[in-house]
Amino acid sequence: TRRFNFTAYEEYSPLYLPISFAITYTVGFASPPALITQTLLYYWPAIHRIIRREKKKKIDTEKDDIHAKLMRRYPEVSLWYYFALSVICLALSAGVPFVQPSLNIPLSAILLSIALAGLFVVPQAFLQSMTGQRAALNLIAQIIPSALWPERPMANMGSEVFKFYLLSTVNAALAGVVALKFGHYMKVPPRYSFIALLIAFVTTTVIPIGVVDLIFAGVDDVCESGQAARLNCYRVQGIYTSSIVWGLIGPNRQFGKHGVYYGSVYALIAGALLPVVIWCCTRLCQRPKWLWSVNFAVALNGLSAVPPATGINYTSWFGVGFVFQYFLRTRRYRWWSRYNYVLAGALGSGSAIGLILCFLILQLPKNGTLTLNWWGNTVWQNTADAQGTPFYATDPVLGF
Repeated sequence: TRRFNFTAYEEYSPLYLPISFAITYTVGFASPPALITQTLLYYWPAIHRIIRREKKKKIDTEKDDIHAKLMRRYPEVSLWYYFALSVICLALSAGVPFVQPSLNIPLSAILLSIALAGLFVVPQAFLQSMTGQRAALNLIAQIIPSALWPERPMANMGSEVFKFYLLSTVNAALAGVVALKFGHYMKVPPRYSFIALLIAFVTTTVIPIGVVDLIFAGVDDVCESGQAARLNCYRVQGIYTSSIVWGLIGPNRQFGKHGVYYGSVYALIAGALLPVVIWCCTRLCQRPKWLWSVNFAVALNGLSAVPPATGINYTSWFGVGFVFQYFLRTRRYRWWSRYNYVLAGALGSGSAIGLILCFLILQLPKNGTLTLNWWGNTVWQNTADAQGTPFYATDPVLGF
């Protein structure tokens, strides 16, 4: 029936989260309001100046660099092209509930997700331009539809419906901005960049759908645990679990007034107020200077990798960051400015090449049965995480 059986739920048990997930969800409540508050406090003057300039059609008074001077030779893309493209995409999105009524998602849910994406795209752009990070909006994308349309799991099918529209709209907008900026520095005419982006978006939308349809039509046992080519669809299973937790059980039973994790909701208020406290301190007292560099949107976003990240991930990150971004930058600046990002690019490229070599040498031959049995490949199997060993044994009578 795709509806929640409250009696069976009460007879069994409430849903308990691992401590790492509880921390992640608390941070997920605090991160979006911190991002918006940080953007309004520190960058609203720049945003307001750009809006006023566009309204009055004034020429930018900021001094052009050499790239901007060279690019003024090319005509800009009219805003009407972007507006027309937005209308077409919005119309296609609005048709989803009518073409696929089995999704059981109202039109208002799709419109709300796109509106929320418009709210977060500018703060996300500021955060990514400064740090290369994007704030985690997954929890907001799951909580909102679950609260507005409770006990309807298909209305919260993870990245497939509401979450898909919210996150994909933000990510697509930021990807477009990055591509246009790259074209700006490479002296590509803006209209050519726009056409290339349009072709890329259409291609990456149509081809994956066609590939998935071909796989389901021509491959047996897809999404089964023993599938020969390992097409197990673990991500789809995660999306299904997410739809049950958020769309069927719902956030009210988890984070409501009588829920197990009701205290996490107050992180919304904390996330909105923490940047205000720092902003007021920097206005009242000029010292310490490091206070001006505090960004709670970045700090909270750093915790969103848990799970699967564990302590070793954060300690290694801190060690590498301290050596390269503090010690070498302050003590060996010439070396840092010349080799730091070259080294980072080389390590990233080496990891990608190593991944390809592992696939060609170890996975592709003998249908993936070729393995290297040594301590480095097996030690993780003996950990409590891999074996699912609880820290405390659950009493069969008392429960948790």
